[in-house]
This record gives sequence, structure tokens and C-alpha cells, in this order.
Amino acid sequence: GNTLSGIKVGSACTVSQCIAANNEQHGIFVSNGAGCTISGCTARDNSQIGIVAGSGSTVTDCAALSNDGDGILGSDNCTFSGCSATSNEGTGLWTVNGSSTIVNWVAETNKGAGINGGSRSTVRGCNTKNNDGGGIVVHQECYVTGNNCIINGFNFLADAAGIHVTFRFNRIETNNVVGNDRGIDVDSTSNIILKNTASANGTNYDIVGGNSYGPIVNVSGVGDISG
Repeated sequence: GNTLSGIKVGSACTVSQCIAANNEQHGIFVSNGAGCTISGCTARDNSQIGIVAGSGSTVTDCAALSNDGDGILGSDNCTFSGCSATSNEGTGLWTVNGSSTIVNWVAETNKGAGINGGSRSTVRGCNTKNNDGGGIVVHQECYVTGNNCIINGFNFLADAAGIHVTFRFNRIETNNVVGNDRGIDVDSTSNIILKNTASANGTNYDIVGGNSYGPIVNVSGVGDISG
């Protein structure tokens, strides 16, 4: 209930096992700092962003929910692991400058995308569900693998996707996209899309020309698919 941010730290700090709630700015704010560790914290019902992490920070086992901005906002070269972002008015997790690793996340019912990985990021083993702005959004040179993206885009934005690729040189592999407005949406050239499964989406695959992708095979209801 502070008039500014709940917790504000500089570089090379550790914030652990804290709760930041109902503050008029951010919940936990790494101000012009880098190389921080934020672990086991909860940021909820703050008027701006739940957790703001500076360059090279590590954020693990944190929860950001019902914030008026993004759940967690990160800079470049960060690691985000085992966190959840739920019911935030912005994006669940947004890595503004990219070059980050995002693993084992849960992002649900956010008004923006569940996860926006930016550029040069790895997004692996995450679950995104019912986010208005799409499940996972990446720009360029990203590796997106082993994620489960369910029912994103139908509540608010008719053009959101389970996985949305906005630029080039990304690898999209072994993901499962179900019940989204679009399953896998690739807007630019020079990407590779392999080994994904898509079902019950408005459009399963929306891939522009100039990309490389595995054969898209309809196996619905055929039983043994070995042939």
C-alpha cells in the first residue's frame, strides 16, 4: 500500500521470499540495476508492473497476479524460471530487450500476451492459456520448444495466436497449440517450423511464404498414423 513501489533495489541485489501488494507504482522494482536475483516472491494488485527485473537478472519461483501493468518486465540477458503470471492487465512476461531464457512458466488470463520473448530468447516448457493477446510472441532468432498454448486470443483479440512469430530466423519446434484463434502464426520469412501439433484452432497454421516447415499432415481420427 505504498505511494511508490513496494520494494526498490539497485544492482547485484537479492530479493527473496517477499510480498509486494497494492502499491501505487511497481511491486518489486530493480531501478537502473543489473545482475539481481529475485526468488520466491509474490507481486499482486500493484498499479503498475508486478516485478521489474534489470539486465542479467534471474527471477525464479515468483508469482505476479492482478497487476494493472505487465506481470513481470525484464531487460536483456535474464533468466526466468518456474514463475506464474495471471490476470494482469498487460503482458504476463515481457522481455523488452530479449536475449533471455524463459523456462517452465505458467501464464494465464492476461490482457496482453502470456509471454513476449522479444528477440534472441529461448522459450521452453511453458504453459499459456486464455491470454487475450496470444500465448507466446517472439520476434527474431528465438528458439521456442516444448510449450503448451491453449485457448489464446478468443476472448478479446480475434487475431491472436498460440505462437506468434513476427520476424525472422526463429526455430519453432515440438509445441502443442490447441483451441487458439490461430495455432502457429508466422508473419515473416526465414523461419523453421517442425514437429508441432495443432488442433481445434480457428486456423491451425498461418505461415507466409519463404519459410521452411515440416509436412503438415491431417491425422484427425485416422487411428494408427504410422502410415
